[in-house]
Amino acid sequence: MRKLFPVIIIVMLISFVLITSKIFDILPKGSSALPILLVLELILILMAALYYLGFRFSSKNFGAVLSFGLIGALVVYVFYSFKLYSTPVLSIMVIGALLASVMLLWPAKDKSVRYYAGVGVLGVLGGTLIYYRFRDLSWISILLGIMTAVLIISLSLLLEEEDEKIAS
Repeated sequence: MRKLFPVIIIVMLISFVLITSKIFDILPKGSSALPILLVLELILILMAALYYLGFRFSSKNFGAVLSFGLIGALVVYVFYSFKLYSTPVLSIMVIGALLASVMLLWPAKDKSVRYYAGVGVLGVLGGTLIYYRFRDLSWISILLGIMTAVLIISLSLLLEEEDEKIAS
């Protein structure tokens, strides 16, 4: 319990500030300050829980933690910017496609069928999301979706070839 004492104090102070600012209407209307403070508080609680459970950030696990954080931030950004939270079926499909592509791409060391399948899933997902976002433009949205999918796939393959040239 002593390990968590500083975090408990910080969480209590932030909660007190949030409650008093809500009661006295200190925060401006339409401001995103309250959700940002809540997210930061949840991140702090998560970090304290990981520390309490014995997980320490070191040079060995920093890459995995950074990758997980970036993928999580990408998922949150996609859901927020495309307003996927309003359609649960589409959001489940997006999460499934992202998880499938990460599972296909993560252990792929060389160019294999698994690598190409992961890149293809990401390309199709990107094209579908762009189509979904611009579907009010009728047939232009289909062209935008197809071009996005082709760009994602081709840039992924070109960057992989560029990495191979540098390594050799």
